[in-house]
Amino acid sequence: FFIADDPSAWASQNEEDSRGIYFNAGLPILEPCDQYSAYYCTLLAYELSEKFRLPFFIRTTARGIREKYSSEKNDFKAVNTPLNSDYIDIPFDAKDRWTCIFRTVEEDREELSEKQNFISKFFDACNLNIVKGTSKLGVIASGFPATQLENEGLLEGVSLLKLVSIYPLPEKTIMNFLKDKERILVIDQGEPLLELLIRDCAQRNGFVNPIFGKLNGFVRKVGEFRDDDLKISVNSLKENKHPGKFPLHKEIAHSRPHIENSGFYKMLQALKKAVSITGVRPLYAGDAGEPCRIPETKGLD
Repeated sequence: FFIADDPSAWASQNEEDSRGIYFNAGLPILEPCDQYSAYYCTLLAYELSEKFRLPFFIRTTARGIREKYSSEKNDFKAVNTPLNSDYIDIPFDAKDRWTCIFRTVEEDREELSEKQNFISKFFDACNLNIVKGTSKLGVIASGFPATQLENEGLLEGVSLLKLVSIYPLPEKTIMNFLKDKERILVIDQGEPLLELLIRDCAQRNGFVNPIFGKLNGFVRKVGEFRDDDLKISVNSLKENKHPGKFPLHKEIAHSRPHIENSGFYKMLQALKKAVSITGVRPLYAGDAGEPCRIPETKGLD
């Protein structure tokens, strides 16, 4: 499944982060940071979904899809892409395969857990997660923000782990990155899912140095990263100082006005006439698609 979320709701009704759905289902998540990682994510998702008999989810965002990328800039030189030739066939895998009833629930859940362990180890070995720099200050970023940090020239004095395989978390890769770091900044677009996973992994493996992110206010919690959002967060990591309240974005999402003589516009004009005749004061109810354009349309205040 290839999914595009819409932080800041530029063309949507809300900022829903779909990753929570796949995570709660225990299903694998890949989050490409540019066109090359999207290509390899797609290859891996097809092959691994066959190997492990699970659906895989590739999650991106509107900004990541519409961005223009340089064809020469390719960080992925040795991605380990399997060609599926055999299945991970756990003994009870074929038994009642399409049956989900009380007597299969526990063994099905155990099977999923075993597959998650296999997938996590594969994510560690696939060379899809890229490390840049050797600083003692570390940034872990997923999705387009990982590329955005580079594009905005924010990597001076920090190390960057561009994490593409989000869940199951490649714990060996994470801990190898954390082991010599004094402070860590976690940047993911949407809810702080990656931050929660990394905090859990770090705590279980004895990493005790500070981890900054959305949960403690070092990364903007709402909206698509733009303006100086990432610069503020990286500077706060370097200075080891809370950034305070993030400034309002210079540009926010807004709707296009309705075109005169469109069907919806004519309906609204008819409603206005009906209101003037009946004298009632109506309350209009509708979804956020067409009605949200009414305040932007002249004469429909």
